[in-house]
Amino acid sequence: MAQKTVTGIVTSAKMKDSVVVEVTRKVPHKLYRKLLTVSKKYIAATNNVAVIVGDEVVLSETRKMAGNKHFKVERKTK
Repeated sequence: MAQKTVTGIVTSAKMKDSVVVEVTRKVPHKLYRKLLTVSKKYIAATNNVAVIVGDEVVLSETRKMAGNKHFKVERKTK
């Protein structure tokens, strides 16, 4: 199984080794086909990558590290 990678914006960096990243994507409505913006928040491990709120990062899927943390920060993009 291939690892899932997503790109998002860091919204919170208050935890010790974790950050909250919001990923937004556009999906069409099932009936009307209008594009809707859908967002989801992921908790990710930082892996010694220095990130602050507002940074754009790439996340990759990994093993489950905590109750709801199953992504890690690969790199900053900008």
